[in-house]
Order: sequence, then C-alpha cells, then structure tokens
Amino acid sequence: MNYGLIGCVGLKLPHKAKAKELYLSDLFKKSLAYCLKNYEKNFILSALYGVVDLEEEIEPYDLTLNTMPKQLIYVWSEKVFGQLNKILKDGDNVYFHCGENYSKFLMYMLMRVGVNCHFPLKSLQIGKRKQFYVRNK
Repeated sequence: MNYGLIGCVGLKLPHKAKAKELYLSDLFKKSLAYCLKNYEKNFILSALYGVVDLEEEIEPYDLTLNTMPKQLIYVWSEKVFGQLNKILKDGDNVYFHCGENYSKFLMYMLMRVGVNCHFPLKSLQIGKRKQFYVRNK
C-alpha cells in the first residue's frame, strides 16, 4: 500500500478543526491535494500529535520540530514510529512530503521493519515544491 506523510505547518486556524482543514499554508494545501490524488492513504505528521488522520479533529498548537534539539526530534520520531508501526506492513511504501526534521530519523526506523521510504521532493526548496504540486495536480 502507498501512504503519503504530509508535514504540519505553522499557519493554522485559531480553533479546533479536522486536521485536513486546520493547516492553512499554500504549501500544505498543495501537498495535501497531490497526496490525495496519488496515494491510497495519507496522514499528517504533527509536531504535537504525531501521526494524525486527515479526518481527526485536533486543536491548534504552536510547536515545530524545526526549533527542537536533535534529541527531542529523535524522541518524537520514536513516538511516530510506534504509531506508524501499528498501521504499516512490510513492503508498504511511504512517501514523505515534509521537511527533513520530520523524516531524518523516522525513515531509518521504518526501513528497518521493511517499509520502503521515498522522498519525491527531497532536494526541492518550498517554491519549487509548490511548482511541482501545481504541475502534477
């Protein structure tokens, strides 16, 4: 099975909402649309909640892995791995649509249990990522 993992973003609604509606940035909206079209199941990687189903209602928060020390990012990755390990199976494909901090430890944890990890936009900056999503709607 193919799974899309979309990174959370800072710009959010000021109130509780479904995860797929909480995040407001243009990059998030474009990556969500792309993932919905291309993968069988998608989740959001939240700095606070970990793995979040698109339909799950969550409260807004102010937390990012981008300002966390490496040790806390590793702890977050272990938490997320535990969540994903209950869902993913050997041979599944995971496509990361997030920043490096959200994937750098997690990908190795997933690969050790037989999950194939892919980074379709790994080397692209935000502007180039948006262009990719627009071209590949």
